Amino acid sequence: MQIQEVALTVSGLAAAARFYHDVLELPVAEQPGQVTVTIGSSRLVLEEGDPFAGAHHLAIGIAPADSRSLAAG
Repeated sequence: MQIQEVALTVSGLAAAARFYHDVLELPVAEQPGQVTVTIGSSRLVLEEGDPFAGAHHLAIGIAPADSRSLAAG
């Protein structure tokens, strides 16, 4: 099974974009009101919205060969 795209709302779009780009070192494309994070062949789309009163859990598997290239950065 391969997930093509997941969309989540966030209350701090700029902070979320910085986290995925600066901390996780993933490619981030910013558009007005939306950020798209590319994770392998999948996309995580973040949209500005109201805070969510619950929890999101999204696990992303990275193949060992890919994790070595991420660490080498």
